[in-house]
Amino acid sequence: LTSTKFGKQNRKWVKLSHNHLVMQSNYSAPSKLPQLPLLPFIQYSSVMDKRRPSSSFQRDSGISPKFASGSSPLDELPRPLVAKLYWPRRERPWEDIYFTRARSFSKDSRNHLLVAGPHDIDPPGIDWDSPSPPRAPRIIIFEHLLPITDLQGDMFLIALVQIIRCHFIIWNHGFCHQNISLANLMTRFKNGRYYGLLNDWDLASRTDIGYPHKDLAGMIPYVAVRLLTARSIYPEVKRLYYHELESFFWIMIWMFLAYQDKKLHLNPDVARWQTGDPKRSQQIRITFLAMPEDYQPQEEWRSYWQMSIAATQWVYSRFRNLNQEETTGGNLKSLQSFLELVGQQLKDQMPTTPAIDVDVV
Repeated sequence: LTSTKFGKQNRKWVKLSHNHLVMQSNYSAPSKLPQLPLLPFIQYSSVMDKRRPSSSFQRDSGISPKFASGSSPLDELPRPLVAKLYWPRRERPWEDIYFTRARSFSKDSRNHLLVAGPHDIDPPGIDWDSPSPPRAPRIIIFEHLLPITDLQGDMFLIALVQIIRCHFIIWNHGFCHQNISLANLMTRFKNGRYYGLLNDWDLASRTDIGYPHKDLAGMIPYVAVRLLTARSIYPEVKRLYYHELESFFWIMIWMFLAYQDKKLHLNPDVARWQTGDPKRSQQIRITFLAMPEDYQPQEEWRSYWQMSIAATQWVYSRFRNLNQEETTGGNLKSLQSFLELVGQQLKDQMPTTPAIDVDVV
């Protein structure tokens, strides 16, 4: 048995079969000893895999730094796994629903989507009489991924474009991520290639049903300026596809301004972007959109800056358009026009997968 601590309780994973694990703890109540039905591919080993240290992403996201050896149907080879423990509202769907549905939409998206095993540890959650919506502790186990900041040059842009294409497919089938940020962009290394993935779907919702939009989900420095502008007028504004596409733009810009040799290097002007104040973030980034030439990228990204300025002008021309009507055809045109700018940099390396096949209306 290998002991792993989650909070204050000392719990042990015990392999029962290929399909199930049980979690033991020092709680006395039998109801606190649930079985955890995980996906069949998870094969638990008593030897903890410490081949890779935990990344800053894993620490920030509350993901366990310990990895269990496992095998995935993606390649049938042992892969390290990570466990993410969190307390979402109980009515929120499991994150793997989005991955599973999306993998059925696009056959060539399998390398760009997670395969995970979720479970609600304590289904009753908090008391129904609570003034807040009921929550339940939830665990999700999935393969260990690499942060996209580990990639440099064209490799970073290629992975970013793959994620943007995959995100469009998922959006077009009714799922909104709502928390697109640099920390949630990951990569999988397989057969000598990197594949971009959009991680952390615990705030996601259906675009047709959704959850109340009174709260602004997402990390402020990456939230679309157009969305912040619209919210200042209409607090319950609907989140559109363009808003999420613009978040990818800000991720690219932040990477070019703040990362050198895979490490964060901030000058005072760029450091001001790290704010949780929506109005301040809006002001700072609108100024950037109007005068990008006042900024200089990190040395390794200088050859990408001309493309970035063109993309900045593309966003600047759109941020005052607060129209809340959108169509699949309009979204596709936005995607294509943005990727065309990036493609001028990547040229023949520009990704064409996952394939985007939509009925334009």
